[in-house]
Amino acid sequence: MGNKLNKLLFYLASLGPLGFSPLAPGTIGSLFTIVLLAIYPLYFWDKVILGIIIFIGGSYLSTQIEKKQTQKDPSFIIIDEVGGQLITFLWIDKLNIWILILGFIIFRFLDIFKPWPICEAEKLPRGVGIMADDYLAGFIGSIILWGINFYLQ
Repeated sequence: MGNKLNKLLFYLASLGPLGFSPLAPGTIGSLFTIVLLAIYPLYFWDKVILGIIIFIGGSYLSTQIEKKQTQKDPSFIIIDEVGGQLITFLWIDKLNIWILILGFIIFRFLDIFKPWPICEAEKLPRGVGIMADDYLAGFIGSIILWGINFYLQ
C-alpha cells in the first residue's frame, strides 16, 4: 500500500509525466494551465476555489515528497506552477490568446527570477514554501496583467 501511495503522490504533484520533462518542467506545468484555461475558461470564484484546493493539496503532496527526497523543491513537482499560473488570471474573466500569452510570460518571468517578496515566500517550510512563491508570483502577475488589460481596453 505504501508504494502505491508514493506513486500516487508523485503522479499528482508532477502531473504524471509532465513534471519529468527533460526540458523546463515548470514551463510545461504553466503551459498545461494555459491550455486548460483556453479550453475551459473560469470565472473569478472558480479560480479562487480551485486555487485554494490546489494550494492545500499541493502543499501536502510537496511536503510528503520532500520528506522522501534528499533535495528541497524537486523540479518534477509542478503542481505549484499550475496553481500560480491559474492565479495570474484571477482578475481576468474574458481570456483571449494575447492575454493568455502575456499572462504566461509575466508569470514565468516572476517565477524564474523571483524578485522580492517572491524570494522570501520560497523560504517558508516544506510544501508551503514550494507553493507560496508560485502563488505570490501569480498574485503579483495578476495585478500586472489586470493593469495592462485595463489600460489596453
